[in-house]
Amino acid sequence: MKKIFLILVSVILVFSCVSCKREELPYLTEPVKIGDNFSEVYTYAPNDDSLMNVTFPESFIHNLGLAYYEDELYLESHDMVYKINLETGKLTTLCKDPICNHRTKECPFFDLYSYFYIFDNNVIYYRDNTVVEKNNITSNLTIAFYDIKKSKFYTLYEFSSKQNTFSYNMTLYNDELMFTDIIRDEKTNERTHTLYALNVKTRKKRVLYKGVPRYSAITADENGVYYSDRVSGKHLYAKDNDLKKAVELPYSLGFTINGKIIHKTDHTTLSSTLASYDLKTNESKDLGLGEVETYFVTDKYIYFRPTGEIDIGKLKTQSGPDRVYIDPLIDNFNSIYRCNHDGSNVEEVIKFYDGDVQTGESVYYISGIFVLDGYLYSPYFKYTKQEDGYFTNKDEDPDNDKYLRINIETGERYIIKTPRMF
Repeated sequence: MKKIFLILVSVILVFSCVSCKREELPYLTEPVKIGDNFSEVYTYAPNDDSLMNVTFPESFIHNLGLAYYEDELYLESHDMVYKINLETGKLTTLCKDPICNHRTKECPFFDLYSYFYIFDNNVIYYRDNTVVEKNNITSNLTIAFYDIKKSKFYTLYEFSSKQNTFSYNMTLYNDELMFTDIIRDEKTNERTHTLYALNVKTRKKRVLYKGVPRYSAITADENGVYYSDRVSGKHLYAKDNDLKKAVELPYSLGFTINGKIIHKTDHTTLSSTLASYDLKTNESKDLGLGEVETYFVTDKYIYFRPTGEIDIGKLKTQSGPDRVYIDPLIDNFNSIYRCNHDGSNVEEVIKFYDGDVQTGESVYYISGIFVLDGYLYSPYFKYTKQEDGYFTNKDEDPDNDKYLRINIETGERYIIKTPRMF
């Protein structure tokens, strides 16, 4: 059950590959493939393209096992959250107990879900202590709270019923954590959605909404909270988090920057055009970028991957000692581009592999876009072409999760390894 959210998103986004012929790009000094010449020396040359003025749904980065708070980056890896020093590359675990091995339930991050929230030197996250014994499932789903400075762990909320599920979205606004508890009736199979607001300081809880619509808190800014209705797909903005005065928004939720929201025009499909919605005039403008598969917004740019594919072969995966299955053709989505917030000055900044893959050669797929200070960060997948023409994904380093870090201006690539604690 754990990791399912990250896995689902990875399946959707996995087939995207960074690569080779890059001599036509103005920022790069050598035309090398993404699989070659990874730097083993950590360097850092940040630019002024940060996220200080951007508000966005946490899911945009949590889907990648990343969290961003006050210009610092956090990475999740199998039951642990790491903080990376962006200047030195040094990783530290958020659990500071010197005698904790991080592999038992005594560790506050044991059974951590991929979704976590950083604020004011604290971590809020979902924890799953589900136990399976003789086909009986005992569920102990909780929302956990960890004070980084004091190294103290608390349980903020416990999903008491084994029939409970929940929306992964949770958002903090004025010390209150909004989250949705979904309880299924075993007899009728009906689900009751309850939207809660839980004060993280006093631990007092109040019900914001119960029943239909089925609201999930997506993100918040200094003035209110953005919600999504899981049934109708509609979006609301509740100023001062007052649902009685909430207004419906005619767009899917996206990145807020300079009074405008950069968003997909159709949130029901994987690919859609991008538009800019002006919160003052209530006017929406198509940015003219065509169909976009995934995107990310920084203080200066929109980074996006257009919808498209290049057939480079088939994938062969072994899921057991005697069972081998073949997945569909590996799709290579087009290059990553960036443009201004109004859609102008489109330029290609990372080019995907577009050459013939030789036997024994590997290609690297990034699972999403996250850009901070001129660097792109993403989990990645390595696939190697075999003599039979099929690609296999063999984890040559099973003890670590790995993130690819690309300097967008120079093309320099570095692999960040986070030890797995299982």
